[in-house]
Amino acid sequence: MMDRRNFMKSMFYGSCYLGLEYKSKKHELANKIYKILTETGCDDKIDDLYSSNIHHDVDGNPKNGWEHVSAIANKREKKLSLSITEFEGNYPKGTKSIICGMEDGIIESDYRDKTTRNILKTVLEKIREKEGLK
Repeated sequence: MMDRRNFMKSMFYGSCYLGLEYKSKKHELANKIYKILTETGCDDKIDDLYSSNIHHDVDGNPKNGWEHVSAIANKREKKLSLSITEFEGNYPKGTKSIICGMEDGIIESDYRDKTTRNILKTVLEKIREKEGLK
């Protein structure tokens, strides 16, 4: 039988495990996007910078409709930068960013963890679709 103290321990360690799982999933998705951008030749390439642009509803928020996502892979610094511009009607409302370090696994984001993961997942799907990959 589980007493209250053991129950609280299991809840804490379970939440820590979920946090690590979210971090590893986000980093895994970011690595896949980075790899596609650097290997397929995407939209633009200038020196060590590879970029691709996507127009899609990536955050699932019906208030702002669709977003413009600019994905830039920097091979020299080994970073992936996503710049997400939100639109209200036909006018840009604001820009948020997600920056992922490929070597250290650090992800800086203006979004919450779950939203960041969903955005990375959607961007990966759209880049694969755009490049004709499965």
